[in-house]
Amino acid sequence: MRGYTHVPKDLPTLPTPRARGMVLLWNPNAQLSDFIAVIESDPGLTAGIVRAANAAYSAPLEPVISCRDAVVRVGLDASRQITAAAMVRAEFDRLEESGIDVTEMWRWQLAVGLLTETFATHDQLDPLQRQSAFTAGLLHQVGRLSLAAKMPALYDRVVEAVLNGTPVEIAEQEILGENSLQWTEAIAEAWHLPEPLLSAVSGYGHPNPTGLAALITEATILAPLLGFSDGFDDRPDPMDLSPDHPRANSINSLGGADGVAARVRWFRRATGPHDESSTTAA
Repeated sequence: MRGYTHVPKDLPTLPTPRARGMVLLWNPNAQLSDFIAVIESDPGLTAGIVRAANAAYSAPLEPVISCRDAVVRVGLDASRQITAAAMVRAEFDRLEESGIDVTEMWRWQLAVGLLTETFATHDQLDPLQRQSAFTAGLLHQVGRLSLAAKMPALYDRVVEAVLNGTPVEIAEQEILGENSLQWTEAIAEAWHLPEPLLSAVSGYGHPNPTGLAALITEATILAPLLGFSDGFDDRPDPMDLSPDHPRANSINSLGGADGVAARVRWFRRATGPHDESSTTAA
């Protein structure tokens, strides 16, 4: 373990079909046909891809009804992103009793993934890092999701402590005996995440992050300014970045705060439960 001498017990493990799908996500040689095969084997993923292809963001001229047409419509990169988000959400879909605002938390995860990918593209990182960026941002709090899903009643006490001013990792350690940074690192290794994804997910939250971990940190700082909450606090009002902000061009390329919210809404329609598919709220 990197930086820890204690290995958490009872780490979540991916079911075999999802494990195969996750391996596909970071295979730089994966073809469109590979994604179609994985998505078609999972009814939830198929429904999500079709919903995404028919959403306003994609603006199809004719309704898309097949998985193959949907994947072609949204493209390989978006199919990769939707597959990653849907698989992660499926693993941690029972968080309501944890005290975390689940809707806000998933908006946050998606926003951080989107921002991390955008920053990696604008910084011209190498292709493998750019390919990993969305998933790295999406997984940056996988330890928190795991702890909240594993011990929801106790995690409700963590949320209460955080709302009363205790830093989240300290509250987790005091109440649960584990903290989410520790679990994130352990899960990243247990899931055999490849480099640079492993370094990004494991490095987030540690002092002086570099590479993708540093971009995730930037994304978590900017997300509240764009109207996103991490599930502990109420949703903040979005703010316009000043033109001289170092990430102004990156955010403007997404259409500003409204554009980021629209993109996140599109992902939520594709990756959330069916009762979220008709929601219009960002």
